[in-house]
Amino acid sequence: MFFKLRQDPNQGKEKMTYPSGIEAQLYDWEILKSNPDKLIICEGELDRLLLISKGIPAITGTHGAGTFKDEWCKI
Repeated sequence: MFFKLRQDPNQGKEKMTYPSGIEAQLYDWEILKSNPDKLIICEGELDRLLLISKGIPAITGTHGAGTFKDEWCKI
């Protein structure tokens, strides 16, 4: 489980906020089980949803484009 929340503009400058202690995750890592020939690593959840709706396998990190862990590339 992972929660990503829109922050109240009156409570800070960040658009998104995450509960304390939560680490970035791959959004829809289960797609890797199907061993796709090609896979798009995209910037955000909405980009991923658009690609999936067009039949293009895609994943993204939950903490934005600047967060991608080396351990996610290990086979």
